[in-house]
Amino acid sequence: MYIQKPLAETKPETLKKFMLDHSFAALIVTGEQGMEANHLPFEWVDDGSELGLLRCHVAIRNPAWEIAMGNPNALVMFTGPHGYVSPDLHPASKTHGKVAPSWNYAAVHAYGEVSVPSNKELISIEQSTLYLTLEVFPE
Repeated sequence: MYIQKPLAETKPETLKKFMLDHSFAALIVTGEQGMEANHLPFEWVDDGSELGLLRCHVAIRNPAWEIAMGNPNALVMFTGPHGYVSPDLHPASKTHGKVAPSWNYAAVHAYGEVSVPSNKELISIEQSTLYLTLEVFPE
């Protein structure tokens, strides 16, 4: 993704918040048949690393998990607000008028490797996910 340097965000805590706030994202994997993209709800998990771990559920009939087993490299695209920016809003339009329209957007691209848990790990993950999702703690 092309990012203009002044607009780049690199702070892990800001990226994490964005992924938590916009957790419905696109998982893209590539196999022999080409790319496979799926829109899925993701959960960000603190695994002790600087960037954390992304977890999602892929249905057993969805070929994405089998594709990922053949090539674990993946991209998860989180998208947020976006909108057209008129050239009239640029300060340079008042001085020389040589300004093009643009599009402002917020997005995070997370690159990593997909792993498919064993059945035993899957049960543990489902229990922890339900716990994290359903338990309410006082602030």
